[in-house]
Amino acid sequence: MVATDGFSEARNVAGDFYGYERLIKHIDNVAHKPAEFIVNSLFQIVEQFSGTNLQEDDQTLIVIKGE
Repeated sequence: MVATDGFSEARNVAGDFYGYERLIKHIDNVAHKPAEFIVNSLFQIVEQFSGTNLQEDDQTLIVIKGE
């Protein structure tokens, strides 16, 4: 998986970053799922974390899974 810093640097209303630790933990939790699920879940979890705070950076993600 490759992701731009728009995921780890997403901020919540308190100004806290989502961060690499949360990002890696989420990826570890869903790594066994299909690529489409991983992509959708990451966008969703970061959006939930950010709440009403507007997205400040691009969010681009590539997930490649072997069979």
